[in-house]
Formats: sequence, structure tokens, C-alpha cells
Amino acid sequence: MKITRIEFFMTLRSPEEARDPGFGNLALNFEISKKYGDTIMSMICEICGKKPMIGCNVSHAHNVTKRRFNPNLQRVRSLNNGRVQKIMVCTNCIKSGRIVKAP
Repeated sequence: MKITRIEFFMTLRSPEEARDPGFGNLALNFEISKKYGDTIMSMICEICGKKPMIGCNVSHAHNVTKRRFNPNLQRVRSLNNGRVQKIMVCTNCIKSGRIVKAP
């Protein structure tokens, strides 16, 4: 079973566990999330699942370098199962009415 990054943060008990070389620089992320009281969220729309896409910057001289196209995510207060919740939603979902904003 593969553990996602968010589940990994929830299972950690200390930054020393994150210093394992197999997990890269998650120790810093763990300390930041512990300091601010929340987990580090990835850039994924919680309604449609839109994610960042990989593309290329192409200069006039046709030098090609990798770049990342992030979705336009907005933090929105919405009604979810009768209660108000803040969720990250892309602007396409907001415009198409897939989300009900809280008053």
C-alpha cells in the first residue's frame, strides 16, 4: 500500500522520523506544518481533481526549459454536508457552479 504525502505527515511523531534519506526534505515541511498547525496541501482542486501540468518555456531562440502550469486555485468557504468548510477549488469549478458558497 502506497502512503500519500498527507498521510505521511499524519503518521509522523517527530522531525527525526522525516530525516530518513528516502523521504528527501520532508523534515523541513514537517516542522513548517507543525509550526503553523496544518499540513502542507498539494495544488489539487478538491472538486474536480485538477492538478499541475508539466510543459516547456520556449524562448525566441527556441531554448526549451521545463516549467509547471499550476491550476488557478482559490480558497473558498462552502457548504459541505450542512456545515461551512474552507476548501481549495479551481476557478473553473467556481464559475460552473459545482460548489455552493457559504453565506
